[in-house]
Amino acid sequence: KFDLNSYVKSNEWTIVGNSASRNTEKYDCCPEIYVDLKFHIQLERRGGFYNYILILPCVLLSCLTCILFWLPPESPSKLVLGMNIFTSFFVLLLLLYKNMPSNAEHIPRIGAYYCLNMGMIATSTFLCTIVVHIYFRGAGPMPTILRRVFLEFLAGLFCMVPHTNAYQQHAVNGLMSPIKATCDGDKFEKFELLKERFKSFGDKRPVTSTNDDTLEVLDMMNDHSQHHQHHFHPTQDNSIAQQIQQQISASITFMTVETDLKEIRDFLRTTRKRMEDKEAKTKTINDWKQVALVLDRTFFFIYLTAIIISLAAMFPR
Repeated sequence: KFDLNSYVKSNEWTIVGNSASRNTEKYDCCPEIYVDLKFHIQLERRGGFYNYILILPCVLLSCLTCILFWLPPESPSKLVLGMNIFTSFFVLLLLLYKNMPSNAEHIPRIGAYYCLNMGMIATSTFLCTIVVHIYFRGAGPMPTILRRVFLEFLAGLFCMVPHTNAYQQHAVNGLMSPIKATCDGDKFEKFELLKERFKSFGDKRPVTSTNDDTLEVLDMMNDHSQHHQHHFHPTQDNSIAQQIQQQISASITFMTVETDLKEIRDFLRTTRKRMEDKEAKTKTINDWKQVALVLDRTFFFIYLTAIIISLAAMFPR
């Protein structure tokens, strides 16, 4: 070993070991003796500076990338955050390039770790794009295999089983039940009762609309009354005419009510069909959104596992 009293300590390097040797050599061509001295110095880089300036920010940015998979897909910050983290890694990589010696044969571990993280961030941004696309564009029928894998297996594994809104479901069922009961076929349980009721109140309701059949009935009744005017007393004729008029009025009223009931029934059927279609479409869209959320959570655990494995592989000590 040689004397280190004149050595000025460095903030970046530490001398771990040193040795010196003196060799003499005499050649046949020359009478002189040649002396050579060999000094071996083992240096170790101080890692505290790089741990806090390069490694720790890299680990924090890697952990920050995990937030990408927890942001809701409808948030525009999801992809913006990924691009910002990628830019931050690129700036740190430039800083690493300025502080590390150039070596074409061996790549420093920290440099490989930076490149690995940049690759994972680029992959995570791509995966987030897939999740956002599924979240907003999923509207078609879902395959059975996807439903079993994502909505049953993975959703149960990650405790993400969707909870239906009981109040909303009860409201929908309460609204659909009377419509369904009214629109199922032509089974009006109280139709005959309604018929008799409107017949009884027919003389109290004015005639609002007529058709060709009604006009024919009126003409026939008028002819009938004129024909009987020659055979009956005027008082009796007036009574018969009033009865005929009341019957005609009741018939017209009943026909109008029956037409209105048919229109109401058709309207209820159309409304029920629209509500069922809307409910089915909403359920399909919600299923695709749930698949996107489960896929996002799956990517999160995969990315977290990759971070832990990369840290253990790159920096075992």
